[in-house]
Order: sequence, then C-alpha cells, then structure tokens
Amino acid sequence: MIPHWSAIAIRCAPAFGCLALGIVALIFVQTTDCTFTGIASYDFRWIIGLSELSAYVWLRAYARVPFRVQVFCLSLIFSLHLAVYGVVRIDGYMGDGRPRLHWRWSRSSHSEPNVAATGDKSLGNNASLRADLTEVTPYDSPSF
Repeated sequence: MIPHWSAIAIRCAPAFGCLALGIVALIFVQTTDCTFTGIASYDFRWIIGLSELSAYVWLRAYARVPFRVQVFCLSLIFSLHLAVYGVVRIDGYMGDGRPRLHWRWSRSSHSEPNVAATGDKSLGNNASLRADLTEVTPYDSPSF
C-alpha cells in the first residue's frame, strides 16, 4: 500500500531541502567573493556533488517510501537539472574560476555586433577603433 501523498511529501522534503541548500550555497559563492576552499571552481564541484549525493542517499535509504516514488522523485530532480541546463549557459570564466552564467537567449560576449542587421552605425564606428601601440603609457609594464 502506498502512503498518502502528504506523508510522501514530508518524507521526501529533506532531499529537496538538501538540493535547496546546495542551490543557496552555489548562489552565495557565485555572487560574493567568499568561498569555502579559496577556489570558486572547487567549491562548485563540492557543493553540487555533496548536495546531489545527500539528496540521493536520503531518497534511497532514509525516506522510507516505495521504490516507484523514489524513482519519481529522482526523475523529477533530473528533469529540473535539464530545465536549468536548457535556460542557462556558461559564457566563459572569470579570473577566479567562477563561470559567467547567462540566459541562453541573451547575446554571447563572443559574438560580434552585426551592423547590417541592427542598422546602428555607432557599432561599426566603435569596431574600427584600434589601440595606439606606438606610445608607452604609465599603465604599461616592462617586458623582455
């Protein structure tokens, strides 16, 4: 006999709480300069791995729900991952290893502005500006 859905929700809530805690930790590391290990990319790996592992272990060992409810919850978690992957893309990395996350439908930082498509002449003028490499500025560092 399958327990009532409210009992199942209460038993599965800690697993989704583990994932929610992992999401909050990822947002914390991404939006602030504070990291746990000192390297943001390591933090991402540990946060994602531990939150996924704790949710899986809770659902499989401690939730005490039937197998098909476990499969449903794990497939729900997997489909949420696919939904996030579908709307977010990594547009390069910052200097400290944190990824630059953008919506998939926004313009990439690597794409060149298309003057013909936009009709904006200012984009074409800015694209033709070049750096003046004949003069040394106070911001230049000596090399070789």
